Amino acid sequence: MTIQIEVEPELERRVSLEAESRGLSVAAYVREVLAEKTESTTRDGVLQDNEIARAHAELMQRIEEKRKRPRPSIEEFLDAMAYHGPIPEEMKTQKISREFIYGEHP
Repeated sequence: MTIQIEVEPELERRVSLEAESRGLSVAAYVREVLAEKTESTTRDGVLQDNEIARAHAELMQRIEEKRKRPRPSIEEFLDAMAYHGPIPEEMKTQKISREFIYGEHP
């Protein structure tokens, strides 16, 4: 495939100097740069298997840490609301459910 593009004189000069310093023709140098750029775009644009595994491990660790946090009791929650004191950070996201109010009963 043949591609023709217009570039500024300064860019043309830099490309020529870089190609010469590598012992390549301008065309060979530009082919090399294009090949590197398209390869890195494919690699960086899509999560690789090891990146997916690392992201999954980090997510599972965050979930496990959240599960280990002590749950506030209903008394703590009601006291905080009754006295209009600052609501503890872990209570701000607490869903008020039947289990939260009555606890877990077999």
